[in-house]
Amino acid sequence: MKKKIMAFFGKKENDREKNTLGLKLKIYVNRPEHGGGRHNAPMIILTRKKAEKLASDLKKAISAKDDYVRINITGELNPKEEKGKDYSFLAMEEMKAAE
Repeated sequence: MKKKIMAFFGKKENDREKNTLGLKLKIYVNRPEHGGGRHNAPMIILTRKKAEKLASDLKKAISAKDDYVRINITGELNPKEEKGKDYSFLAMEEMKAAE
């Protein structure tokens, strides 16, 4: 069904908007260990190769002259084993809701 809808609008399944980027990372979420309501800010670590590709993709997206740039972050959540040689990742801390 999705393919028929995409074909109706004249888009291929792999087409993206010019202002949308994909960034695939390993995503690590840690539970907070300290109290006081303070949490560490999320941190993105990129290899040089991935950082250069992101910079290039951002430049292309910005030149599309849209009002925004959207970055979709995808990847494995808390991966059990290391796959490949890309050591880029996103580390963040789980936030507890205020009671």
